[in-house]
Amino acid sequence: MRPYRFAAIKKVMFTTFSLLALLFCTQAALAQPAQGQGQGQRMNPEARISELISVLEITPEQEPAFREAMGKIAQEQRNNMRERNQAERIERQARREEMQARRAEMQTQRAEMQAMSESILAPVLSTEQLAKFRAVQEQQAEEMRSRMRE
Repeated sequence: MRPYRFAAIKKVMFTTFSLLALLFCTQAALAQPAQGQGQGQRMNPEARISELISVLEITPEQEPAFREAMGKIAQEQRNNMRERNQAERIERQARREEMQARRAEMQTQRAEMQAMSESILAPVLSTEQLAKFRAVQEQQAEEMRSRMRE
């Protein structure tokens, strides 16, 4: 490679990296709402790019490439956010399914315990007493569920 070509490439790369570093440094300052915007409102992308062009003193020759680069950055950020949201949805669904499986298992165990208790008490208690026992057990279970909801 000829020395003058290397120097030109080096200059372009230095300029590009300097511009990106400056862009990231100014992003924090521009993240604050512009005048006339309330808290929580974002500056629209075109206004943001126009402000960056002004702040960074982008030349008319640089502007098309700068706009294209900013478009790529915005697209990558949207893709990243979309992927992260999808991963979070999948994770929430997996947790929901796991919780439903646990509830079903607990209900099965509760029913088995109830049947075992009744089989042990059946020879001791009358039919009326066994019915009252079931009612008391159900009332206690409902009280526990209401305490857990609080």
